[in-house]
Amino acid sequence: MTEQIEQEPDFAAELFGSRIARARGYTQRLAADSETFGLLGPRELPRIWSRHVINSALLAELVPKGSKVVDVGSGAGLPGIPMALHSRMRISHLLNQWNAGLTGCSPLLMTSESAT
Repeated sequence: MTEQIEQEPDFAAELFGSRIARARGYTQRLAADSETFGLLGPRELPRIWSRHVINSALLAELVPKGSKVVDVGSGAGLPGIPMALHSRMRISHLLNQWNAGLTGCSPLLMTSESAT
């Protein structure tokens, strides 16, 4: 990790509520593993909270209640994990290497082409 990690914004505690510790743990792990696994670009750590974690969590507010959400991503858990931490919505991850201890999230072992 060559870049300095962005400090957690004050708003994060309000946004994630009782799940702020999980959001912090997820963000720390994402930052620690980012370079090793190519999860984020090399200059993203100084804005990991504002650009990735907070923005992803806020997407949950745009999803109608009761909707099914599938996160088809690159392996970093964005936006699905922050969305689930913020809203407690059910998120399915097609390929999820990040298990932030979330209930209501289930990995699906299939390709996106076979999902309907």
